[in-house]
Amino acid sequence: MLVGPNTASCSEVFTYYAQRAGVLAVGEATRGVGNSGVTFRPLPDGGVLSVTMLRAYWPDGTPLPERVQPDLLAPTDLDALTGEGRDTTLQAALDALNGHAR
Repeated sequence: MLVGPNTASCSEVFTYYAQRAGVLAVGEATRGVGNSGVTFRPLPDGGVLSVTMLRAYWPDGTPLPERVQPDLLAPTDLDALTGEGRDTTLQAALDALNGHAR
């Protein structure tokens, strides 16, 4: 699975459980909101109030982590991506799948 700073919420929880099942997570640490549920309430002035409503726990009471750390750290090289069209994170994942992890 490819993960990074824009991986958030349910995708963090999904990745966390996938890792526990043996799936390799490649990329960078996730956003850090995987262990919470948020509700939004409108305010009279047109603003919005965001309230965290829950935390997720294992049956033994251990909380799920706030963010997911990848098994293989592979930050995206934006210069390679925008200048050359090379996705370094994707390439690291493909290399790992082919047994050539860097």
